Amino acid sequence: MTELTITRHEEDSGRLFSLLDDMIVERGTKADWDKLHHLHYKAESLPPAPHFYRCRRRSNGELVAVAVLCAVSLLLAPRHDVLPMLKPGGDTTLTNKHRPRWLNDNMRRVGRIVTSTMYRGTGVSYRFMNIACRMSGMRYVEIVSSMAKYNPFDQKAGFKRAPLRRAAAYESGLKFLRAQFESHPADQLALLSEYQSQPKSVQLMMHKACAEFYYKNSSREKTGANLGRTLDDVMADMPMREIMRELNQLIFGHTVYALYQNPDHKRKLPTRIPLLAFDKQAVDAPLEDTWS
Repeated sequence: MTELTITRHEEDSGRLFSLLDDMIVERGTKADWDKLHHLHYKAESLPPAPHFYRCRRRSNGELVAVAVLCAVSLLLAPRHDVLPMLKPGGDTTLTNKHRPRWLNDNMRRVGRIVTSTMYRGTGVSYRFMNIACRMSGMRYVEIVSSMAKYNPFDQKAGFKRAPLRRAAAYESGLKFLRAQFESHPADQLALLSEYQSQPKSVQLMMHKACAEFYYKNSSREKTGANLGRTLDDVMADMPMREIMRELNQLIFGHTVYALYQNPDHKRKLPTRIPLLAFDKQAVDAPLEDTWS
């Protein structure tokens, strides 16, 4: 097993979390995900075709973070903003067959990344993500996340964000909410208060109308573990407060799409890389050849 070795810059010693020196990145397993998955908001599911990477302490083996890279969707509008040559249009049977093959051979998506609560805020996550993407060997690695807008760690890792797009249901959602409520469409509390002030018979009609719009426009309700769910299931399982929260995200949410172009594509990297290898060069430059 080869290992990348680095020399830490003296000027960094007062600014870095000291235990970063003791951390390494390597391929992991589902068992690593199982140890930390309860800390992720999508705890019980895994994306398609998962590949696991882990960051751990060198001295005692303690698991610090886990990343799951996975297969990408074949068609994704924000991706076409960044890589327009992949945008469909006037396709032949040949190009339709070639696109999936090219995507599978050249791209992965960061499906999950989770860091132990003991090490959050220390600079682990973006360093780990960058190195895991390099180790994947893929030409591109993408992120599609609604949570990235709250934490720009993807940009620190070297990902370039596409322009934000409005939600697909934005226009129709505004029209729907304005027809159902007098309150401002983006004010969840006001909408819910208005709903609660209505007679029970009116509440039932509003609940059903909101559930119908959500069910019609939410892809999450028709895929994965929710495949086969009906409108009646949504009505039974989701109180109005939850539906209003989901509608707000569906109508006003912005999903972040970001892309990393791997500068170590086609290079043979070590199977174990110190986390602080990240600090040796720019995020878009190849790792320095300092391993033995």
